[in-house]
Amino acid sequence: MATESRCTIGDMNEASLLSTATSGETAAVDFLFIAHKEKLFPSVLRITRNHQDAEDAMQDSFLSAFLHLENFDGRSTFSTWLTRIGIHSAKVLRDIRDRHWRRRFSKLQNQLQL
Repeated sequence: MATESRCTIGDMNEASLLSTATSGETAAVDFLFIAHKEKLFPSVLRITRNHQDAEDAMQDSFLSAFLHLENFDGRSTFSTWLTRIGIHSAKVLRDIRDRHWRRRFSKLQNQLQL
């Protein structure tokens, strides 16, 4: 009697996970998220300097990465590619927040000068 061996998501290497995730397998996407979230968060937190903005940047990064997973060409590791997306997302959020506060401060200054 032969024993059937089944490969689970947790048994796959990263290249197989990426291929499976690209084909739409949500379990592979979930596994990649869990595997990379702890490394990505400190990187985006250093840029945003705010826990909530870092979470937003991380969510935006994963969404963007998984929507464009077919564009990942493997010249770098997935972790490096995801971190670059995360850094970009964090900088965009930080810049939006900074512009918002500069406008509010400028408006307040103008009101105080009246």
